[in-house]
Amino acid sequence: MRVCVIGNSHVGPWKLAWDDLRSSFPHLALHFFAGPGSTLRELEVIDGALATRDADLRKYLELTGGAESIRLDDYDAFCIVGCGVVVLPLVRLYEGWRAESHLCREGNFTSVSDACFEAAARGIVGRSFGLNICRSLAELTDKPIFLSAQPFPSDAILHRRAAKHAGWRLLHDGGDDREIAGLFDRLLKDFDGGRLLTLPPPPATMSAPLLTHDRYSRDSRHLFQPDEAHRTTEFFHMNVEFGALCLRDLLSRVGGDLKKAAA
Repeated sequence: MRVCVIGNSHVGPWKLAWDDLRSSFPHLALHFFAGPGSTLRELEVIDGALATRDADLRKYLELTGGAESIRLDDYDAFCIVGCGVVVLPLVRLYEGWRAESHLCREGNFTSVSDACFEAAARGIVGRSFGLNICRSLAELTDKPIFLSAQPFPSDAILHRRAAKHAGWRLLHDGGDDREIAGLFDRLLKDFDGGRLLTLPPPPATMSAPLLTHDRYSRDSRHLFQPDEAHRTTEFFHMNVEFGALCLRDLLSRVGGDLKKAAA
């Protein structure tokens, strides 16, 4: 069974974990294609494959996956990791706009209906380049497409007073974090008529509806420089322990979903 994993920097811990776990799954072959930041935005459908006209991205695809394009016939399933599919824009939306059902009334915001807030959230999430990759895959193949969004930040972010982190504290303290987490999950599950097989964060990693236990971000490593750790103030990238739990969730599901697809 061959699984193609496509991701930006957040796929780093998955790749490091797979290097340790692969011997336990001899019947599986995971093939990683990665690019830093938003470089995978340049992926497009060319001659029936996912490829790019961008020279820099071609180098990253070759470096990580050994090929300049992703041939869909080579794989039995696909998994998109990170790639701009992230709850952060909904946190920013919440800072300036609140739905009528939201509990927190603190700060300066505009009150809107639940339907208006959800419509705005749907539009924001739908523009992510990760979901554009999923759209391209869905047009080309009926094979299973898994999606793992960018991890929620470490709960250590609550102790930072920088204005850019205020939304996380506002949601957590105001009691609307579960609502926003549920909305984000629902929007991903609704994508393309439920075409995606979403992979939520492993429950053991969560300290709150929108936060990851700090232990899973400690000693996180750079995708292309695994010997170099992120700064201690990097709250959004996770470590190899987190990657291993995510991988095990994917591998526990991929066999069953492949059987469903073939039925």
